[in-house]
Amino acid sequence: MGANELALANYENRQDVLEAEWKAFKNSAGHVAMKAHRTETLLADPDTFWESIGPDAIKYPFNDSMLGRTEIERKGIRAHINLFDQHLAKQLAVLLITENDEEFGRIIRDMAEQYLSGPIDEWVNDNWRDWV
Repeated sequence: MGANELALANYENRQDVLEAEWKAFKNSAGHVAMKAHRTETLLADPDTFWESIGPDAIKYPFNDSMLGRTEIERKGIRAHINLFDQHLAKQLAVLLITENDEEFGRIIRDMAEQYLSGPIDEWVNDNWRDWV
């Protein structure tokens, strides 16, 4: 076995070990604690908190990316965004008026969880070895 093959085999072995460690950690109480810690840290910042329950947190059920789109396509996307925002605002207003606190809270919680999930997962992926 040459030096290159040996180096590749060593690398693949390390990757297998790392993957096994990640799988074990992902199913542990440490993983849950780490995500909870990051959630608390993010929500301690008032700007992040308000972003997580405000318009920045709206997750559209369609591709809202404007990158590489023509002006006509961007206008269409903006129109879809505006319609969706109006629908969501009307839905939330009705829930407030009818005092449907459970459904109102579920929608706001879903928005916050979706908004925070990316930064939480990214931080966990970057730092999990420090928590093992």
